[in-house]
Amino acid sequence: MKKLMLTTALASSLIASAALAELKVSGALEVTLGSGETPATGTKTNQGTTIGYENNISLSGGTKLSNGTEVKVTSNLEDSTISDQSIQFITGNTTIYVGTDVNGGNLDDGQTVPVVANAIEDGNKGLGALYNGNKATIHNDDVIGVIQKTGFGTISAAYAPKVGNARKLDSDPSAVAKTGSGLAIGFSGGFGVEGLSVLASHTVRDTNSLDAQEITMTNVGLAYNFGSITVGAQQSTIDDSNDGTAFTSGGEYKATSIGAVFAASDAISIGYQMGKLETNASGTVDEDTKSLTVGYNLGGATVTAQYTTIDSKGGAAGTDGRIIR
Repeated sequence: MKKLMLTTALASSLIASAALAELKVSGALEVTLGSGETPATGTKTNQGTTIGYENNISLSGGTKLSNGTEVKVTSNLEDSTISDQSIQFITGNTTIYVGTDVNGGNLDDGQTVPVVANAIEDGNKGLGALYNGNKATIHNDDVIGVIQKTGFGTISAAYAPKVGNARKLDSDPSAVAKTGSGLAIGFSGGFGVEGLSVLASHTVRDTNSLDAQEITMTNVGLAYNFGSITVGAQQSTIDDSNDGTAFTSGGEYKATSIGAVFAASDAISIGYQMGKLETNASGTVDEDTKSLTVGYNLGGATVTAQYTTIDSKGGAAGTDGRIIR
């Protein structure tokens, strides 16, 4: 009898569900038309003009429990794949949740560098740049987390039992291979100063294996808005890795970005961003990416033009290219 009771307790684990009082549906579609060239040290191959699409449909709903706690449920369908889902329990300024992509950018994948449209790590897909400002994030893994809002900013903490979890299995933990875990803490806020944005986070993440090899990421950023101009800078340093994800003892991956956005009018904005990637891998040089974007807001839709160049792609000297989209 004692054995049966023990088995039942272990199998029960944590099961939470909510009946939604209402359901909201929202969505977006991004259509791109662009052309570029494959980065190379010599003659570059033109990639030709391509039309591409990115789409998402978001579902959200909630209800209130008898004790006053608000329960929210979210799910996101991105490019025909369910990518983010969560259940959140909110009491006052405190949120406890289980899920993915809940923090809203103030954990370990936040950005303070202003952009008109895509940041350079998203807008340079045709260039294959190695630069990424939050390469070691656990924000897209399944986590158990807490968000605490205060008068000076928001503090977050999250724990991922398994990094790289598939997330789509129907309550079947045994079907997910054992991997390393991750822990992240973060802060974002302005300390009560109008126009100021500060970001700081620290992540400790095991590699996607059974060993105890860990990489750590420290992310700091600052932005300030004064009138029609917003400027910002951010630096992410990943230790014991040369590519941001795989473990390399003594390796370092450092991504630095600065940018500015000028709101020329209520409809037109101009943005410029520069990103530098430095690693201490043997034989590599700094990778530099620059991006200029002009956007026009039509009210409910935005049209943008973005020109991006890359020098020394992936740390290979003289491997240059550009893309327009």
